[in-house]
Amino acid sequence: MLAHKFSLNIPDKTYRTLKARASFEDRSVSDLILFSIKKTFENEEESLRFISGSNEVFAKEWSSSEDEKAFKNLQKFRPKR
Repeated sequence: MLAHKFSLNIPDKTYRTLKARASFEDRSVSDLILFSIKKTFENEEESLRFISGSNEVFAKEWSSSEDEKAFKNLQKFRPKR
């Protein structure tokens, strides 16, 4: 598994809360943050299945003639280089 380093600017009050919680649970702040991220994405697979299933429908709807006309109209207002 690849590990990626990521830097966060966490407000002091939030960091103190994280540090106290991590100490209470006998964990590190990093472990607590990673656990929170994993919990956040637990249901992500279900969401991704929904999104991938709706992509085809969205693509069909996007290519309607009404959308083509709207897109061409918007191109008129595009800044010229």
